[in-house]
Amino acid sequence: MKRIKIFSMILMGGCLIAATSCKKYLDVNNNPNSPTDVTPDLILPAAVAQTAATNVTFNSYAAWAGGYQANAGGYGGFGSVLTYNYSTSDNNGLWSQSFNNLNDYQTIINKTDATGPYKNYNAIAKIMKAFCYLRLIDVYNDVPYSEALKGLGNLNPKYDKAEDVYRGLFKEINEAIASLALPNDPQVTIKTATSPNSQRIDIVYAGGEGDAANFTNFEASTGFPSARWTQFANTLKLKMLVRTREVPTFSATFNEEKTKLAGATFVTYDVKVQPGYAAQSGKQNPHWNSYAWDAAGNVQQLTTLPTFYAYGFYDGTKIEDDIRGYGKANAPVVTYKDYDTGNQLGVQNQFVALSPNGTPWFTGSGSSTSGSGLGVLKGPTMSQPLMLAAESYFLQAEASLFGIIAPGSDETYFNLGIQASDRYLYTKQDESIDASRVAGTSAGAPAGPGGTPPAVKMSDFYYYQHEGNNANNYLVVYGLPKQPESVNPNDKYNTDAIQRKLEAIVTQKWISVNYIHSNEGWSDYRRTGYPVTGAQFAPQGAHLEYYNFASTQSTSTRLDKLPVRVLYPQSEYALNPTNVPQGINAFTSRVFYDLN
Repeated sequence: MKRIKIFSMILMGGCLIAATSCKKYLDVNNNPNSPTDVTPDLILPAAVAQTAATNVTFNSYAAWAGGYQANAGGYGGFGSVLTYNYSTSDNNGLWSQSFNNLNDYQTIINKTDATGPYKNYNAIAKIMKAFCYLRLIDVYNDVPYSEALKGLGNLNPKYDKAEDVYRGLFKEINEAIASLALPNDPQVTIKTATSPNSQRIDIVYAGGEGDAANFTNFEASTGFPSARWTQFANTLKLKMLVRTREVPTFSATFNEEKTKLAGATFVTYDVKVQPGYAAQSGKQNPHWNSYAWDAAGNVQQLTTLPTFYAYGFYDGTKIEDDIRGYGKANAPVVTYKDYDTGNQLGVQNQFVALSPNGTPWFTGSGSSTSGSGLGVLKGPTMSQPLMLAAESYFLQAEASLFGIIAPGSDETYFNLGIQASDRYLYTKQDESIDASRVAGTSAGAPAGPGGTPPAVKMSDFYYYQHEGNNANNYLVVYGLPKQPESVNPNDKYNTDAIQRKLEAIVTQKWISVNYIHSNEGWSDYRRTGYPVTGAQFAPQGAHLEYYNFASTQSTSTRLDKLPVRVLYPQSEYALNPTNVPQGINAFTSRVFYDLN
């Protein structure tokens, strides 16, 4: 049998993580004067690894804008990060990295067919293309699509309306799902692996023939996991429907695609990329390498601190969460080192704390290449998630609440989302789950539709619902009616039963993607207004920095004092001036699904 090891990064001549330099080497569209014919089996692994690496760029931008991250003491020069007065030179990596990445996926699509021996390459490329475009639309709205990614065929592509790009992406995802449903060609095998510990889908897998027994056995018994890729594709479609459920001009497409999604199954596992990250220079996990230490031992994150706003969802100010937060009640320290070393974005004085050595988000032991722990930053060899199971469950909860999928299961999905968040944070870099969190057969969480991965102990979830004042908190206990302010001082404004449920879902999703996919939490805030921010939502006498994440130096004209988007890069105004939208304003030019 011919085995095409498209997921062995060894074949990339050392370009393990597909960092920018390696990415440029693989981009067949970059240098038309030196044409290179690179086959899809060599392009795909580096392209997917680059998508994972680009998550750092999106996470960092949204962590500043979306309430997760503030400026640390001892540093200055933050500029537009604090004022939101973005220019065309700010955040350009969101654009350039994404389109470099998209060129590779389009190259694979151009070189393959939706049927035949390479149909899985074609399907994966379309799914990942959609994934990248969705991230772009979240920050730019209208982007080149129908005339884009054509190399010398069109150097000045038109900008398509974001709604039209969504329609095109639905079409491409549907084509990918149809391809995945076709029988696999036994002569062309795409290597993937599933860890029995985390029930992950390894979109990228490093290694040669038979060098991991569990991998070899999985491949021999199961083959290419078409069903899991289909679930990932379905979940992307569900995200698009959730995003657009209130957009009047999109109603026809919404209803059509909602019908197609009937009976679909969705992600119940953490979708991760693992190309063989290693504790050595150029091969570390991109989040670890950017937010903790590089392989030479240099600390990478001394200019930032968590926000007090974020701390408030763990320390009891708004919600108490010993399981996912600082770690009390015999639970390990997971997300933060403490609840004191924080700031509100924009505050700059001698009292602002310095960022601790090794980032506030690493709570384990060791440093640099020897670091190992739980939570957001697990170590240099940790897998890089593209989508958390928690995100999928919260998408399903909102979809069920509003009838996009079968109604009546929103509370189940909401509870599963919290438990999936626990599980991810307590998973180590070797994919084992911390022993204190492993569930027994009788103590596990209930199985959700489609089955769930091994869950954290049900007692942890029960404890979360009852610790502190959480039993009276509608952000924790789903569907809880309005409580007197004497019982819950934070329950002071939202009386609508549906909106209370929506706020709970989106707030818990915001917590679950904290410093992992901050861009998802930021996009949901702009779409829904949750989690709430502003002094008007604070109980009397409360410290306002726990209730407002807008920068104290904001120049925004909005009521919430926040931006709504970034500007197109200067390169577009220089190279594609007749097509790039004019008059874009960071405070008024909203993404099409942002109706607030």
